[in-house]
Amino acid sequence: MARAKKTESERDLEGYPDKRATRHEHEVPIPIRCPKTFSPKMRKVWKRLAPHFIAMKKLTILNLDAFTELCYLIVAIQDIREFIDENNQSRIQEKNWIDSSGQEHLDLKESAYSKMYRDYSKQLLSYLKSFGLTPDKMAGVYKPEEKKDPMEGLID
Repeated sequence: MARAKKTESERDLEGYPDKRATRHEHEVPIPIRCPKTFSPKMRKVWKRLAPHFIAMKKLTILNLDAFTELCYLIVAIQDIREFIDENNQSRIQEKNWIDSSGQEHLDLKESAYSKMYRDYSKQLLSYLKSFGLTPDKMAGVYKPEEKKDPMEGLID
């Protein structure tokens, strides 16, 4: 039968015989307020996401800059999407031209807004991965809050 593992407090008291230093954790402050430099749209993103990031212990003062960039990217992607929809911009641009022999040609290329949208989306995905918020990183870790029926328990 195997010997029972020592608890962390027992190891701290006795030391580590294999000469590893004991782990000491440091408390890191959690940002409570939205930074003053945020635009109104970024404040909305902050108010929507920050409470959940704080509850999951993913947001501290140390990664506040990365979270700020995440908020900026979300707003930028929303703005690009709105611009494309409002101005009826196509994601593919057509260019008709006639060569020297008089033959007509059609070139298709990605629009600048579509490329910008794709680049920002790629960058956003990398930030979400660094916070562990992509489906491959979240498997079984976070579960949605269950809705409670207000009528449940009335009749017993």
